[in-house]
Amino acid sequence: MRAGLIRADLAERTRQYAVRFTARDRAGWLALFADDPEVIEPADATPQHGRAVLEQAFDGIERQGLTVRIEPHEIIVNGREAAMYLHAFIARPDGTVTCRAAIDLFTFDEAGRIARMRGHLGPVQPA
Repeated sequence: MRAGLIRADLAERTRQYAVRFTARDRAGWLALFADDPEVIEPADATPQHGRAVLEQAFDGIERQGLTVRIEPHEIIVNGREAAMYLHAFIARPDGTVTCRAAIDLFTFDEAGRIARMRGHLGPVQPA
Protein backbone atom coordinates (compact mmCIF):
# COMPACT_ATOMS: atom_id res chain seq x y z
CA MET A 1 0.00 0.00 0.00
CA ARG A 2 1.31 3.44 -0.83
CA ALA A 3 2.71 5.50 2.00
CA GLY A 4 0.03 7.28 3.94
CA LEU A 5 -2.82 4.99 2.87
CA ILE A 6 -4.31 3.86 6.15
CA ARG A 7 -7.33 1.96 7.43
CA ALA A 8 -9.43 5.14 7.58
CA ASP A 9 -8.66 5.84 3.90
CA LEU A 10 -9.84 2.40 2.82
CA ALA A 11 -12.93 2.64 5.03
CA GLU A 12 -13.79 5.96 3.39
CA ARG A 13 -13.22 4.57 -0.11
CA THR A 14 -15.51 1.67 0.76
CA ARG A 15 -18.15 4.12 2.02
CA GLN A 16 -17.74 6.16 -1.17
CA TYR A 17 -18.63 3.05 -3.18
CA ALA A 18 -22.11 3.29 -1.63
CA VAL A 19 -22.34 7.10 -1.70
CA ARG A 20 -21.34 7.48 -5.34
CA PHE A 21 -23.46 4.60 -6.57
CA THR A 22 -26.50 5.94 -4.71
CA ALA A 23 -25.85 9.45 -6.13
CA ARG A 24 -25.73 7.95 -9.66
CA ASP A 25 -22.22 9.36 -9.98
CA ARG A 26 -21.06 6.94 -12.66
CA ALA A 27 -17.65 8.55 -13.25
CA GLY A 28 -16.95 8.94 -9.53
CA TRP A 29 -18.01 5.38 -8.78
CA LEU A 30 -15.90 3.94 -11.61
CA ALA A 31 -12.91 6.01 -10.44
CA LEU A 32 -12.83 3.93 -7.25
CA PHE A 33 -11.83 0.85 -9.25
CA ALA A 34 -8.50 -0.31 -10.66
CA ASP A 35 -8.09 -0.43 -14.43
CA ASP A 36 -8.82 -4.18 -14.66
CA PRO A 37 -10.86 -5.12 -11.57
CA GLU A 38 -12.16 -8.59 -10.85
CA VAL A 39 -15.89 -8.58 -10.14
CA ILE A 40 -17.67 -11.56 -8.60
CA GLU A 41 -21.36 -10.94 -7.96
CA PRO A 42 -23.03 -12.94 -6.65
CA ALA A 43 -20.16 -14.52 -4.74
CA ASP A 44 -20.60 -17.91 -6.41
CA ALA A 45 -20.64 -16.49 -9.97
CA THR A 46 -17.84 -16.83 -12.47
CA PRO A 47 -15.37 -13.99 -11.97
CA GLN A 48 -15.52 -11.24 -14.58
CA HIS A 49 -12.76 -8.78 -15.35
CA GLY A 50 -12.53 -5.22 -16.54
CA ARG A 51 -14.23 -1.88 -16.20
CA ALA A 52 -16.68 -2.77 -18.99
CA VAL A 53 -18.37 -5.19 -16.57
CA LEU A 54 -18.96 -2.35 -14.11
CA GLU A 55 -20.07 0.07 -16.83
CA GLN A 56 -22.59 -2.44 -18.17
CA ALA A 57 -24.01 -3.11 -14.70
CA PHE A 58 -24.36 0.60 -13.91
CA ASP A 59 -25.85 1.43 -17.32
CA GLY A 60 -28.24 -1.53 -17.13
CA ILE A 61 -29.70 -0.21 -13.89
CA GLU A 62 -30.15 3.20 -15.48
CA ARG A 63 -31.76 1.71 -18.62
CA GLN A 64 -34.29 -0.19 -16.52
CA GLY A 65 -35.25 3.01 -14.72
CA LEU A 66 -34.24 1.61 -11.33
CA THR A 67 -33.15 3.78 -8.45
CA VAL A 68 -30.74 2.09 -6.06
CA ARG A 69 -29.96 3.38 -2.58
CA ILE A 70 -27.11 1.63 -0.78
CA GLU A 71 -27.11 2.05 3.00
CA PRO A 72 -23.86 0.86 4.58
CA HIS A 73 -24.24 -0.38 8.15
CA GLU A 74 -20.78 -1.63 9.00
CA ILE A 75 -17.38 -1.36 7.32
CA ILE A 76 -14.47 -3.43 8.58
CA VAL A 77 -10.94 -3.01 7.18
CA ASN A 78 -8.03 -5.38 7.65
CA GLY A 79 -4.87 -4.70 5.68
CA ARG A 80 -5.85 -4.02 2.05
CA GLU A 81 -9.26 -5.67 2.40
CA ALA A 82 -12.61 -4.30 3.48
CA ALA A 83 -16.01 -5.81 4.17
CA MET A 84 -19.19 -3.75 4.02
CA TYR A 85 -22.49 -4.96 5.42
CA LEU A 86 -25.25 -3.06 3.66
CA HIS A 87 -28.86 -2.90 2.58
CA ALA A 88 -29.66 -2.04 -1.02
CA PHE A 89 -33.07 -0.55 -1.66
CA ILE A 90 -34.24 -0.82 -5.27
CA ALA A 91 -37.10 1.36 -6.48
CA ARG A 92 -38.75 0.35 -9.74
CA PRO A 93 -40.53 2.69 -12.15
CA ASP A 94 -43.91 1.32 -10.97
CA GLY A 95 -43.15 2.47 -7.41
CA THR A 96 -42.36 -0.98 -6.04
CA VAL A 97 -39.43 -0.95 -3.62
CA THR A 98 -37.48 -4.02 -2.58
CA CYS A 99 -34.57 -4.49 -0.21
CA ARG A 100 -31.63 -6.84 -0.23
CA ALA A 101 -29.05 -7.29 2.50
CA ALA A 102 -25.53 -7.88 1.23
CA ILE A 103 -21.95 -8.14 2.31
CA ASP A 104 -19.50 -6.76 -0.24
CA LEU A 105 -15.84 -7.68 0.07
CA PHE A 106 -13.20 -5.43 -1.45
CA THR A 107 -9.49 -5.93 -2.09
CA PHE A 108 -7.56 -2.74 -2.79
CA ASP A 109 -4.45 -2.34 -4.92
CA GLU A 110 -1.33 -0.41 -3.89
CA ALA A 111 -2.93 2.86 -5.01
CA GLY A 112 -6.03 2.25 -2.89
CA ARG A 113 -8.32 1.40 -5.81
CA ILE A 114 -10.69 -1.56 -5.76
CA ALA A 115 -8.93 -4.44 -7.52
CA ARG A 116 -11.49 -7.08 -6.55
CA MET A 117 -15.13 -6.89 -5.48
CA ARG A 118 -17.12 -9.89 -4.36
CA GLY A 119 -20.78 -9.53 -3.45
CA HIS A 120 -22.61 -11.87 -1.10
CA LEU A 121 -26.27 -11.17 -1.78
CA GLY A 122 -29.19 -11.93 0.50
CA PRO A 123 -32.71 -12.62 -0.74
CA VAL A 124 -34.81 -9.84 -2.25
CA GLN A 125 -37.60 -8.77 0.11
CA PRO A 126 -40.30 -6.11 0.06
CA ALA A 127 -39.06 -2.89 1.64
